[in-house]
Amino acid sequence: MPKYDKDFIILGSKINKDGSLTPLLKGRVDTAIEFANKQYEKTKRKIIYIPSGGKGYDEVVAEAVAIKNYLLEKGIKKIK
Repeated sequence: MPKYDKDFIILGSKINKDGSLTPLLKGRVDTAIEFANKQYEKTKRKIIYIPSGGKGYDEVVAEAVAIKNYLLEKGIKKIK
């Protein structure tokens, strides 16, 4: 059973050439969202997501941007 005491989740991995998340990365991000929701449900402690990753020569956007966009699509609010 995981400890629900996390402050941050750092996400990064290669993306598809069209800027979408690979199935592996999508699964990682979905798992992170699920974990964050469970942690909040149990402890009221929120998690900050940190998308990471640069733009490879064969990618249309940086990996971090693709992850951020996916998080926003999933209803995760951007911190200002």
